[in-house]
Amino acid sequence: NYGFEFANEVSVPGHGVEISAGQCWDTTRAYVITGAAMNKQITGLWVVGDTQGAWDVGTAPADEGCYWYAIRKDSDASVDYVCSLSKTWAGVTKTRLTGYTYGQKLMYTVFDGTNDLYDFTQYGDTVVGYPGTILNGGGIVTTNVFQDYINVYAPAYSVATITIWAIDATTASSQLAIGMATFDSGYDGSTKANAHTVAYVDLGSALAQGTAAQIDIPLNGDRKFLATASENSVTALYLYAHKFTMTDRFNSAS
Repeated sequence: NYGFEFANEVSVPGHGVEISAGQCWDTTRAYVITGAAMNKQITGLWVVGDTQGAWDVGTAPADEGCYWYAIRKDSDASVDYVCSLSKTWAGVTKTRLTGYTYGQKLMYTVFDGTNDLYDFTQYGDTVVGYPGTILNGGGIVTTNVFQDYINVYAPAYSVATITIWAIDATTASSQLAIGMATFDSGYDGSTKANAHTVAYVDLGSALAQGTAAQIDIPLNGDRKFLATASENSVTALYLYAHKFTMTDRFNSAS
């Protein structure tokens, strides 16, 4: 499997993707899918061909993401591309895809609050510069603890790279024990009732004032991260999600 690199459209950024030529197995490993370079638009429903709509059903959701698939036409083995909210080929709505029995997942992209694609750069299975979300302040402050959380729209079966800053410790030598937990959805900023896991990930070292630590966290469709600093002089935590690596791209089981 190779190729199928994605890039944000240049002419109208945020409205479409440029997909490079590539080759992969379909999910059943019955056929090799060999696709040419193509532009697909997120502004409309799927229509075969270059610069045509890409959605299997619906429209681009604000502050959400979609999965992209290469699809093989049964009659002539020609290849097109479709995007869907489904994380599996089996779950893609096939109403508009008559005659396309076989497909394979390629990539995941995320939309901003205005339904446009976030800017991103792909390097193989890794996408960087997306969604570039920073959240700070408004966290929970209790005795010796400061917490804050962030939405990260990352694909199922991926590894997200998160950077954490702890700000305004009393002195530069203050020791900040930082941990993180991940949540599927529904973490409301005050309870952990909907926690996917509450086992904190130890960053391995304490942070001083104004310093940062980076951590890679395996995901399975998790949507929120919680950071906790056990130092009562901390006034803000900054969380920055800037990279994810898909671990099941071209996965025949998907």
